Amino acid sequence: PHNYLEMAPLFYRLLLGSTNNWLTMKILKIFGALTPLEPRLTKKLVEPLKNIMSSTMAKSLLFECITTVCSGMTSNAEIVEMALEHLKDFVLDSDPNLKYLGFKALEAFVKHIPQTVLRFGNAALICLSTVDPTIRSSALRVISGLVSKKDLKEVISRILDHLAAADTAYRNELSETVLSICCREKYSLVSDFSWYLNILVELARVPGSLHGREIAFQVTDIACRVEAMRDDAVQAVRSLLMDPSVIEMSKSGSISQVLEATAWITGEYAAYVEHPKETVEALLQPGILKLPCAVQAMYVQAILKVFVHVGSNLLVS
Repeated sequence: PHNYLEMAPLFYRLLLGSTNNWLTMKILKIFGALTPLEPRLTKKLVEPLKNIMSSTMAKSLLFECITTVCSGMTSNAEIVEMALEHLKDFVLDSDPNLKYLGFKALEAFVKHIPQTVLRFGNAALICLSTVDPTIRSSALRVISGLVSKKDLKEVISRILDHLAAADTAYRNELSETVLSICCREKYSLVSDFSWYLNILVELARVPGSLHGREIAFQVTDIACRVEAMRDDAVQAVRSLLMDPSVIEMSKSGSISQVLEATAWITGEYAAYVEHPKETVEALLQPGILKLPCAVQAMYVQAILKVFVHVGSNLLVS
């Protein structure tokens, strides 16, 4: 694009004189590549773009204007606001093709100026129930870019509401979104780790989950990083240990990796185990023979650590 900067005046004259939508779209596409390189072009393009967006009935041309604004004109609040007003019509349109284009443009705005598109958060959440998987995926990416510490719990709750009715592929996509949002920048959005530990346990129970490794890592990571949460971590994973049906889920999915982390946490922080007898019985249930050898070995290690802790307490007493 650098090689064409000197031709910007010529393209600008063509834009002003163009009466053909196809030609106008091509010129706008060129300016979309040039404006990030030459910010002064933004000021020149504001009026032509305002005129086009105010007068055209062509959705394709309107969308190209919105894309051009997002590409390199985000410093001008007036044209950004106008583009977003027109973008709202795409997002709310009943035509799935136009709705998809709207969300793709929203994704671009989220990357550059996320604070300006917060108004679309609820529309994105509503679209999680649409039948079109491309719109759902795009809506999830928009939500991921807009979520804040203040509304994290509400957004995660609304995402999880869709798990029950989703197919396996969509369940995994929803789970992946929750995991990526919450672990962003070392859990910077999470203010209540006890709540999030329970969310991780809930995600571990999702049938056919492919995210066992990530869930196991995050549960262990939180227990190791946040000393005050070790008690909560032991109590949160206890439900996985005590439930025999969880082991049956290991036949499909990746929950065995979560169970390995569960056993490690139980043994490593045995001081926080509230019911040692029931815990040891859960670690000895016959069903563990169905688990991979590495997981069985971790169960045995956890049993020994719980026994040692109980024995130490008895000696002290």
